[in-house]
Amino acid sequence: FPEGSDPWKTALGQSSQRYKALADKYPARTAGALARVMEGRTYALLGDRERAVEALAPIAALQASSPTASQLRAKALATMLECWLADGTIDRFDEELRAFVLTSADKLPGRTLDADWLTVKYRAACMLDMMAKSARDPATPRALRRDAKRLATDVATAGGIFAREARDLAAALGKELPVEEGDRSFTTLWADARLAMAALQQHRD
Repeated sequence: FPEGSDPWKTALGQSSQRYKALADKYPARTAGALARVMEGRTYALLGDRERAVEALAPIAALQASSPTASQLRAKALATMLECWLADGTIDRFDEELRAFVLTSADKLPGRTLDADWLTVKYRAACMLDMMAKSARDPATPRALRRDAKRLATDVATAGGIFAREARDLAAALGKELPVEEGDRSFTTLWADARLAMAALQQHRD
């Protein structure tokens, strides 16, 4: 069905109910958690963003450290961030969620960023940038933009989904982060070098 058409909306609505039934039936199983993620995703596609966030919040809050739990959290949070960005909601992306998305690739299964992780990191970078622009405390934007640039650089240098958008965002953030004395750590320099290499590679392609 064409996206946005009545049959499309009906099909998605029916899918959301099936996912909800499965998630309610198996709340403690991986299949149930994945069904909850899909339920939330269908709500988001239908434009019911608050309902989507409500369905996904328990998954995004999972404390288990298993690869499966991390992947489910990334899927859920990616859609939640999509909803918050669309609504301009900047007060629900808390410190715990920020710490989660900052997880480095070498600590993930396979030591790589798949499409789910690239998506959640890019959207988190956009969210932090939005939060920085709205911050009242003069000291806050710098810390937010520093984390946003780190996330955008991760995505840009991975070379997958959102790579171009992330590279542009990281470059813009770099211009908004004046270098202060003692701030040029090895980590910062390496991030800038990775971003430059990614830009060069894309120019060659």
